[in-house]
Parts: sequence; structure tokens; C-alpha cells
Amino acid sequence: MIDFDFDSSFLEQFAERLPDALNEGRKAVIPEMDDLSDKLLEMLSIEGGAVSGKINWDSPLQEILYFNTGGFGHGIPYIRSGELAGGWTKESVEDGFVIRNTTEYASYVLGNLEGEGQSRIHQGRWTPLAEIIQNFLDRYSPTKTYEGARIIDLIINGIKRFFGYVS
Repeated sequence: MIDFDFDSSFLEQFAERLPDALNEGRKAVIPEMDDLSDKLLEMLSIEGGAVSGKINWDSPLQEILYFNTGGFGHGIPYIRSGELAGGWTKESVEDGFVIRNTTEYASYVLGNLEGEGQSRIHQGRWTPLAEIIQNFLDRYSPTKTYEGARIIDLIINGIKRFFGYVS
């Protein structure tokens, strides 16, 4: 015969161990996150299209400054350096990765995570950052792809291993 008390003391013990179990789940996912972060870097590194037709300036002052500063110091006509698309880096941190682009004009070309800040001269040519991130999340959603489902499995298996269940 097996007796097992499933009472509040069991739940208290479970709750005490849960943060460590979740940490094990996070650790199990890091190799998969490494692969997925590389896929995100690929998506972020796609350059926008070339200017065609009339430029949609943010303001008349922006147009004047562009021509008076020689293309904001980059020459007229502007020749792409590849600095923005090639400026994405990935840094390992304790529980994952940090992806960043330190190119000084990145936020004007791509906007921010809230979908704001992209200059009108880049709209329709460069995919906004918020849209890239949303496309990435849609593409690798746990319910839609093998990679996404694998992350959920790794988390669950890491938690199971912590609590002594072998998978």
C-alpha cells in the first residue's frame, strides 16, 4: 500500500522549490534560444529597399538639413555602407541573449519596439522593428512551429528533471 498526503504542506514545499525548477527550465532552453536568436538576427539584418520616386520628408527642415549637411555627413547621393544591417550583435547573458544595434541612426530607420519613431523617409522601404519582432514571434510561436514547440518541451522537461521525473 502507498499513502501519500497531498495537503497544504505538500503545496508549500512545491511552492518553495518552484523558482529553482523554473530556473532549470530556463537553462534547458538556452541552446534552443541561441539558434532562435540567430534566426532573429537574420531577420533584423535585411536591408530596406532603395529610394524610388519622391522622398517623403518628415519636415521641410529635414530636407533642408539633408542637403545643407551633405546627406547628414554621409554624402549625396547616399551610398549604403551596410552599417545598420551589419550592426546587429548578440551577447550571451546569464539566462539568454541580448541583441542590439548601436548604429546611431538605427531608431530613425527602424523605429522602436512600440512601433514608433521610424522616419517617414524610411517607411515603406525598411520594415519597422516592431513588425520584424512580431513577424518573428508569429513565425516561431510554440503553437505553430517545431522550434517553438521544442522550447515548451525543453522547459517542461527541465522542470520535470528538477522534481525528479525522467523524460
